[in-house]
Amino acid sequence: MNVKLRVLTIGVLFFSGHTLMAQKAKRDTATKTTDIEEVVVLGSYGIKESQEQKVGSYSLVTAKVLEKPNAVSLDLAIAGQSSGVVINSNSGQPGSNARVLIRGISSLSGKTEPLYVVDGVPVLTGDAAGIATTSNALAMINPSDIESIEILKDGVTTSLYGSRGAAGVIVIRTKSGKKGGKFSYNAEVGAGTEAYEKYHLLDGPGMVKLLTMGYMNQGDAASVAAQKARDYYNWDGTTNTDWQRATRNANPFFSRNTINYTGGNEFANIYASLGYTDQEGIARDASYNRLTATLKGTWKMSDKLVVQMSNMMSRANQKGPLDYGYFQNPILGSRFINGTQPIYNPDGSYYLNLVSGLNPDFNLVGIQDVNKRKSVFTKILSSLGVDYTFAKNFRFSSNIGIDYNYYDEFEWQNPDFADGVNAGDPLGNGNGIKTDYSYTTWNWSNLVHYNVKLGSNEDHELNISTGAEATNEVDKNAYVFRQGYSSGHWSQTTLANAANISDGSYDTSEWHLIGYIARIAYNYQNLFNVSGSFRRDGYSHFGDNKKYGNFWAAGANLNLHNLGNISNVFQNFQVRGSYGEVGNTGGDAFLYRKFSRLVPNAYLEQGGTTISPGNQDLGWENAKKLNFGIDLGFNSNRYKVTVDWYKNDVVDQLTSDVPNPGSTGFPTLLGNAVSSYSTGLETTVTADLVKKPDFAWTISGNYSYNDSKVTKLLSPFVDRTFGKRFLVDHNPTEWYLYEYAGVDKSNGDALWYTNIEKTETTNDTSKALRMMTGKKALPTHTAALTNNFSYKSLSLSFMFTYMGDYYVYDLWQRYFNNDGQDYAGVQFADALNSWTPENPNSDRPKFVPGNPWTRLHSTRYLFKGDHVRLKSLELGYKLPKTILGENGPKGLYFYARGVNLWTYAFDKNLPFDPEANSNTMGTIGGMGVYDQTQPNMKQYLFGVTIDF
Repeated sequence: MNVKLRVLTIGVLFFSGHTLMAQKAKRDTATKTTDIEEVVVLGSYGIKESQEQKVGSYSLVTAKVLEKPNAVSLDLAIAGQSSGVVINSNSGQPGSNARVLIRGISSLSGKTEPLYVVDGVPVLTGDAAGIATTSNALAMINPSDIESIEILKDGVTTSLYGSRGAAGVIVIRTKSGKKGGKFSYNAEVGAGTEAYEKYHLLDGPGMVKLLTMGYMNQGDAASVAAQKARDYYNWDGTTNTDWQRATRNANPFFSRNTINYTGGNEFANIYASLGYTDQEGIARDASYNRLTATLKGTWKMSDKLVVQMSNMMSRANQKGPLDYGYFQNPILGSRFINGTQPIYNPDGSYYLNLVSGLNPDFNLVGIQDVNKRKSVFTKILSSLGVDYTFAKNFRFSSNIGIDYNYYDEFEWQNPDFADGVNAGDPLGNGNGIKTDYSYTTWNWSNLVHYNVKLGSNEDHELNISTGAEATNEVDKNAYVFRQGYSSGHWSQTTLANAANISDGSYDTSEWHLIGYIARIAYNYQNLFNVSGSFRRDGYSHFGDNKKYGNFWAAGANLNLHNLGNISNVFQNFQVRGSYGEVGNTGGDAFLYRKFSRLVPNAYLEQGGTTISPGNQDLGWENAKKLNFGIDLGFNSNRYKVTVDWYKNDVVDQLTSDVPNPGSTGFPTLLGNAVSSYSTGLETTVTADLVKKPDFAWTISGNYSYNDSKVTKLLSPFVDRTFGKRFLVDHNPTEWYLYEYAGVDKSNGDALWYTNIEKTETTNDTSKALRMMTGKKALPTHTAALTNNFSYKSLSLSFMFTYMGDYYVYDLWQRYFNNDGQDYAGVQFADALNSWTPENPNSDRPKFVPGNPWTRLHSTRYLFKGDHVRLKSLELGYKLPKTILGENGPKGLYFYARGVNLWTYAFDKNLPFDPEANSNTMGTIGGMGVYDQTQPNMKQYLFGVTIDF
């Protein structure tokens, strides 16, 4: 018998160095090639299965991708690495929050982000900051310390997470020590610029020329119009400030240093690391630096007992301006001040009488120089696990861990200009704001596992696991707001320097989750496998009527390569299917409770009471997940193909439209009554195209198709922010906008459609029709293609990503491209090509100062988001051992790499990054919205790795 040994780790193993080999049953056919594989799944629960026992759908991202990550945070670092997963940043601010969707929309109003589990501990995710415009809790984890990331997608792989599995589960295993001893040091340095930005705006003289044209459209003579334009801007005829350049870093700096040690023997091993990352942002006052330390050890106390301890600590400093629609946002603000306005007075002081779309004293350079915004984040993630074989075929696994996060933040707004000027406020000018947030989660799981092989030839294998898990989270937040700083004293910024307390608060919340777990799996000769799982969760957020929920899954597979002569062609031919029902906890804490709350200044500056009606029947959203898949491997598994089809029906989703007796004073309640679904196809292909001693070429790719629809509402429609509307049988991310119809060539007026058929138009915006556009923000198609080449000591790798069939909206372009309604700031350069009697064929409406009719949320500012991006490229050289010598380092590798080096947008008019999202409108509301955030970065990096 020819036996190949192959190790594949799928899931989080909370201990290392002590695992069980899942061996195939013996065959009578001596010619059959057999794989002995090891697979570990299902997070911290210690449940193991071989590759041939796989019945679910998951993706694996290995340490090789994460050692030199493409982003500060681990979620953005894995973009493009898995089918069925859409990952975008909400901002180019270093350390910003990310949007991660697994298999489409998992909830219309509840939580859509997956559950993250690190070494058995559920961790804080998302934007948890109080002052920072955007933050990412996962950015506190050093991607270089991660051994693998497993993305669990279907019902059977997420079922053991019960009420938290509806949006998928991302299971992270950190690195463990290995036998022997080795130090490794990696350093890289580089700089960047905007990855994609084509905002072509007029400079100062250009705005004077445009306003002159506008006055001429109103009937002024050319000379009169030109003088009126100069007078309006108070222009000296020479000033031409580039406000965008003045508020940005030309080439934001980046550096990263990591050193780690791994070592051990047959009884113990250890992994330790230190890491420091420093990155500037596009905005001149944006930066992020992080210091991390990790220590992980495993001890084999006896043949029966293994203990593992893992500790990870990190501290990050994040600075950055206000983002999105704030006047202090330098991306937005620099497009509201045109080049006719100077930065400084002749004496060097800040010019505070700006003619712009902002307030006259909003000098962005002065704001960046003087005001302060700083966030200090601290994270401690620690776990302790044991694995004890207490009897024949019986094993006990336990894992207890804590995730502690502390957010210490401060903002100071000077008393002399911009937001710090509180006109007429008796508490004075200047604002000091301090927040302290903490999030503490502990988790403890305990399971007993029974594994036995039955029959004379051990043809039957049975695996049973049962146990319980408890989770607790305590969140605390404190807030202080002080006013009354001394004018001109810009160095005295602490709260103690303010004369008056303006506001303050303190709040705390706590929740508990208890889960009872059972799983059984049966394997017959590695030919046929079936498994089933059950979890019952109790959750403190729900009332007695719905406090407990039941979640379950079942799956089966058939390994056809173990039948007859199929293995002569396919070394792996597996068909599988699964169905599971998992949950989503939905909204905020204690929404089921009826309560009264005293609110200060609730009405006419007097204290008042707000009442929540509550709903004792409020419960979990329920995701019903169906999955069918096939795995193929041939030519000694050098070529592999995986295909999955899925459908996720999400029922009992939260809505505030549940009818309630009017006599209660609350005609509607928050309840579970809305439904939607996502369906799709996923494909992953890997191929070792060339495998020779001096040359190798490996290619891997993935493709995903997703379609999501709303299936049930209690009202005819539900509006989501300004540009989305839920309708049954429509995609939940479909754009709901006024339909722009172009230009009336006879007079230059902008036109809009007045009927759904788009046969009638008007130049009167009050008669325009807002309609469903049939265009959506969620990509239908996503794909990635990776190539890895090696020739002797040289290596080259690159990855392209693709997103298709989706549209993105520029929320603020209606101020920069609106035919005269806003002319104090900046307009698109193409505005000079607007309609005039001499230019009647222009596709731009005529420019008329003060034109009140064109600032509509319309399809004029909607763009096709389809694009291809060169996500990463690396070229490296590893010095041969003959050069390093006996006394030199064990390895020395030099490389140059790039991130987001090239972007091809299918829509030639798209002016902003096609991966744009807003962080201010919720997952669906903000999807595809460009909210004038800092652009994503293109980076050029050089690095070295030394092993010794």
